[in-house]
Amino acid sequence: MKMFSSSNTYKDSKICSYNNRNDLLVIIFLFFVILCSFILNVRDDYTYLQFPDFDFKIPGSCLFKNATGLNCPSCGMTRSFVSISHFDFEGALRYNMAGILVYVWCLMEIIYRTLRVLTKNYSILLKPLRYLTNIVIAIAIVVAAVNWEIFK
Repeated sequence: MKMFSSSNTYKDSKICSYNNRNDLLVIIFLFFVILCSFILNVRDDYTYLQFPDFDFKIPGSCLFKNATGLNCPSCGMTRSFVSISHFDFEGALRYNMAGILVYVWCLMEIIYRTLRVLTKNYSILLKPLRYLTNIVIAIAIVVAAVNWEIFK
């Protein structure tokens, strides 16, 4: 009969049980979103995928707008991200005022998750960075709601 030892502390078991699969998926997804914002272009208030000798207009896909005819709080977010990636901050604010905050949140989330993976969820910077990212996304949600109320 084999006996299990209880020499591991709770802190040790918490560190050992950390699984970074979800963090890696979030990093890949957010990196892809940021990368796409560099590849796309905004022209005439539409988003385009441009290549030499090829110009493809990205169709709007907001289910809320298609169903109600009204803009949702995140309408214009793609154009805002693309504008930010091309350093057009005035255009980004015009498309969606919360876009800059959500873009910053995406970058902060990539940094947070990367740091978490590299340190195996054990770094003194993780807790303050998590608080800061939560504050940024909370402000972005409030700004998106205000933006929606003003421009709907």
